[in-house]
Amino acid sequence: MPEMANMAWLLQNLEPEFGPFVAQVTQALRSNPKAYNWESLTANLLDEAKRLQVAEKAIRPIQMVGKYKVKKSWKNHQKKAIFCKYCKLRGHKDEDCAFLHPEKAPKGWKHPVENQKANIKPKNNPHPREQREHNINLLMASATNTTSESRVEEITSPESQPAFDDVLDSTPNADIMEF
Repeated sequence: MPEMANMAWLLQNLEPEFGPFVAQVTQALRSNPKAYNWESLTANLLDEAKRLQVAEKAIRPIQMVGKYKVKKSWKNHQKKAIFCKYCKLRGHKDEDCAFLHPEKAPKGWKHPVENQKANIKPKNNPHPREQREHNINLLMASATNTTSESRVEEITSPESQPAFDDVLDSTPNADIMEF
């Protein structure tokens, strides 16, 4: 059998994954019939087979990663169902809470209460009544557009503050400014 017939038979009987290789070889043989001989064709075919084999091994683990689904354990599900009413976190109960029982906390645990003691603000209004009244009086005076320095000095000294009602009575638009 002539060499060209053997090469044609070999190329036609290859698997479909060799399609690009077959197209490349047939294109080269059409333009130059002496581009390949039997030895060069079989050598290139073995190289292509090895390349496809390596590529397939590289793709398989990637495909398996996509298909692999982690099964959630029953133990994890049970831990999520446990709820601490003190710290409002899942995974432990009140009797095991590290916030309530620092002795049950893991090593290296910094108890947040110790860190927050310095940052706790009182729940009541931080401004005393006198300060609030003083601020209200300043606002009322600025609303009347009084610019005399004596009036500003009188308002800014907290000892000489008039009562809130007195300020309302002394303002020209007191009937308009109702709270």
